[in-house]
Amino acid sequence: MLHILKLAVTTFLLLTLNVTSVSLNNEKSFNVEADTLSLANNKNSSEKLGAVADPYTYDDREISDAYVSVMKSVEEAGSSAYITFDFFKQSLQSRSVDIESFSIAMEQELLENEAFYNNKTRGNDLCGLLTSSSEDADYIINSTESYVQTPVSCFKRDLYYNGYNGKTFDYRSLQPGDIIYENVAPFGHSAIISNVEYYRDDGTTYIQTIESVASGVKFGFLDDKRMVDYNVEIFKVADIASYDRTFIVDFCLGQIGKPYSCEFNNVDWSSSNPDWYCSELVYAAYYSAMIDLGWRYVDGGLMTFGSIFFPEYIKNAYNTYQINMESAYFPSFLLVNESNWTIRIYNTTPMNNTFYYNSKMCFGNDAEKWVNLNDVKSLYIYKTQYEKVRITTNWFATDIAISTIVDNKRYITFANNLNTKTYKTNLKYSIVGA
Repeated sequence: MLHILKLAVTTFLLLTLNVTSVSLNNEKSFNVEADTLSLANNKNSSEKLGAVADPYTYDDREISDAYVSVMKSVEEAGSSAYITFDFFKQSLQSRSVDIESFSIAMEQELLENEAFYNNKTRGNDLCGLLTSSSEDADYIINSTESYVQTPVSCFKRDLYYNGYNGKTFDYRSLQPGDIIYENVAPFGHSAIISNVEYYRDDGTTYIQTIESVASGVKFGFLDDKRMVDYNVEIFKVADIASYDRTFIVDFCLGQIGKPYSCEFNNVDWSSSNPDWYCSELVYAAYYSAMIDLGWRYVDGGLMTFGSIFFPEYIKNAYNTYQINMESAYFPSFLLVNESNWTIRIYNTTPMNNTFYYNSKMCFGNDAEKWVNLNDVKSLYIYKTQYEKVRITTNWFATDIAISTIVDNKRYITFANNLNTKTYKTNLKYSIVGA
């Protein structure tokens, strides 16, 4: 009962304290107050989510009216995306969200993922698009056993940690619970990093992952070849403690061996769920630690997802941020308040360090070379921690610039195209002499 109460409080804070307007017209968004990242941290170390509150209850007439409204809006937008009434109803009933918010999210989802929903003859049978191959990728391990040392014979290929196709990667920033996102067609793939130094029986180590693939929930690994072949991006989640990481990994370990899920209209975040699709498992693992990845900025306001938690929703979640994998020394940051350009600077480097930032917007060429920056400030950030700073506007300048110095080299992270509708930025990196 206490678990249910905690979730109810979280939902109340999100939907009543922070949400100021919801509509079904062209302003399809939630408008929220500043720094909503605190919502992701509504948890404690002794009690974790074990049950989900009962969904809102609506009769068939209310659901039918909402369904017709959504499909009419999608059609008027010129989209061929389609779902059946039963799909809409089952999706709604699997969620703890009001019907108006769900309708907004479902319409957005249909418009964004037309290729997924555009076959009217498919009805609710959407499985084929996400399991187009019956063979697992070469980074999936041929065993579901939790070995103390994984036999080399379980690996389909050699490991690459010294470069692949001319590219090398720095894995020192990785932690258990970090999220892998494969930016590949048609809809991407996601996985959880479960161990950053797992031993094989020949004494070598590898980065272990847990992920749901065509053959079910399996162990896998991350290396240079996978990074290159699958255009991998790595994301961390805001406000996550070490005990959260333990909950997340333990949740995934408990799902090993379960089959792949084709129930895309019923996101299940309980540990008793009999099957999983890739991003559903990631979502549920974080939800077990009372961290909700299901909210993202659309049209400047927070919006939940509709029926399916697509892998790309992870990279667009309001509480995730990307790290650079070419060097662990590049600073990371997350935009948390567009109205005054407040950002969190994260120390994802291997040590405590001093970070520098220009307190005003600057020009991209200046940021890249770290020149002509007249408003530089510094702050000391402990490893894995963050500091929140404000960047002020500066005429026509549009870039944010952050750096740190290691071994007489300045590692610069700068960003432009600050998108006030998604709160995401176009990240760029450079290295200059200090």
